[in-house]
Amino acid sequence: MKSPTAVWIFASTDHLAFVICEELKALGKRVPEDVQVVGFDGLRMLNQAEPLVSSIEQPTKEIAESSVKCLMQLLSCGTAKDVICSNVKFIEGGTTK
Repeated sequence: MKSPTAVWIFASTDHLAFVICEELKALGKRVPEDVQVVGFDGLRMLNQAEPLVSSIEQPTKEIAESSVKCLMQLLSCGTAKDVICSNVKFIEGGTTK
């Protein structure tokens, strides 16, 4: 017997992940049993859904500081780093197992 394929949906925001979960439920799909859903921003203050959406949390303060630094370098020197790596963190919620 062939095992079922895992179905994941990665949404660009936690809010969109919540909307996707609502649509999946309307279609008779169970989250996370049938489909697992992950949002991408980790803004927990906006994530008041039931169940709480699993999310990839971004370091927003670090991103903002890096953006301003790059902009200032670009304005003063004409060049700036084109790639900046930041650590993200998985925040488990009720939409993944």
